[in-house]
Amino acid sequence: MVDRGTAPGAVVVGVDGSAADPAAVRWAAEEAHRRPARLCVVHALSQRHSGAFHRANSACVAEERRAADDVLGSAVRQAHALAGDVDVHPVLEVGPPAVVLLLHAAAADLVVLGSKGHGGFAGLLLGSTSLQVAMHASCPVVVLRHPCTGRGPASGRIVVGADGSPSSQSALRFAFTRARRYGRGLTVVRAWGATAVFVDVPASAKWEQVAKEEQATLSEALVPWRDRYPGVDVLEKSVLGNAAALLVDESAAAELLVVGSRGRGGFAGLLLGSVSHAALHHAHCPVAVVRR
Repeated sequence: MVDRGTAPGAVVVGVDGSAADPAAVRWAAEEAHRRPARLCVVHALSQRHSGAFHRANSACVAEERRAADDVLGSAVRQAHALAGDVDVHPVLEVGPPAVVLLLHAAAADLVVLGSKGHGGFAGLLLGSTSLQVAMHASCPVVVLRHPCTGRGPASGRIVVGADGSPSSQSALRFAFTRARRYGRGLTVVRAWGATAVFVDVPASAKWEQVAKEEQATLSEALVPWRDRYPGVDVLEKSVLGNAAALLVDESAAAELLVVGSRGRGGFAGLLLGSVSHAALHHAHCPVAVVRR
């Protein structure tokens, strides 16, 4: 039942037997069907005991393995039911979940995870495995947060942050591709900060001028993307404010929020920028983190 290989271009979904599994499998199965691509359903069996314990308690070890097989089998059956003729591959490996998922992410095109599985502290808004994979995976990672009920400014649309950085360009490519594939509208958000106000220009006039310049910068940056994806309905939003807060607000009732892994201001050693962190912890919809 177990295949340890992840084909290049596959969609990988991580399952752990938690309540988050069905939504993650559903999202990944639909994505694999639309692309189309192989779907790899991955479950990691953590070894919590020493080798001596395993040798002395073979029945306990066998029971853990049966439980892991059940978790994987349930997810695979769901994937087969949802994904039609998609090639579904089960993967069961021994090791820390984040390590196992990152190994398979190396060859994949996309990894899909629930926001929090077993074992997390109640106060944490994102599980450690999801955060580690989002930080280190070489491919885009989608983390499914609980969907927002009601409506929001971008209801049913894909939202993407744009700041002109290389990471942002990768996020735009991912967002435009998905918008075209699923026939969704795309809201592109550019946040800008306060600039110097010159004493010889009235404040209101200065702000109006800066706002127009920032909007023009966004529109110019999107010209090649509009040309490449002419069928996508694009809404441009250039807004004064904090990028993370604006994107979280915009995510209410959105289908997906797409962010780059790191924007302009991050320290070189950080693997995930502050905007990405905020989105993963506070967004009201699924979040895709796209690396450069």
